[in-house]
Amino acid sequence: MKKRAIFIILVVSVVIVIACALAIFFTEKGKFVFSYGKAVAGLSANEALLILDYGGKERWFKGEVVENMTAENVFMAASSAGLSFSDGASISIDGFFDTGQTKWQCYLSGKVITKNLSVQKIRPKDKIICKYQKID
Repeated sequence: MKKRAIFIILVVSVVIVIACALAIFFTEKGKFVFSYGKAVAGLSANEALLILDYGGKERWFKGEVVENMTAENVFMAASSAGLSFSDGASISIDGFFDTGQTKWQCYLSGKVITKNLSVQKIRPKDKIICKYQKID
């Protein structure tokens, strides 16, 4: 009987920890926050959206746009919500690197981003979509 009580207490404790972690994870603090699917589709007047398409799996981030914000700033802000990002000779997002066969292609409001992410300016209501895709 004691083993069952201990097991129930352990399960309830784990559920409480997970619930608290999710509550903290989805709390907006004026920064880019991680959210799933279409839940972030409605942007306020001063927000932008970042969508990462891993080829079948997506991560969505949204957040407030500040003056002189660049695409690189968006990625850095998303890093506070768990995104792993580096922009050196090639882009690496969450461990997915540009290779000879696949690469990240980023679009700003439907147009290919040709500038370096550190100089590409972002405005409110912009949508950045980065797709990890095969090179033709």
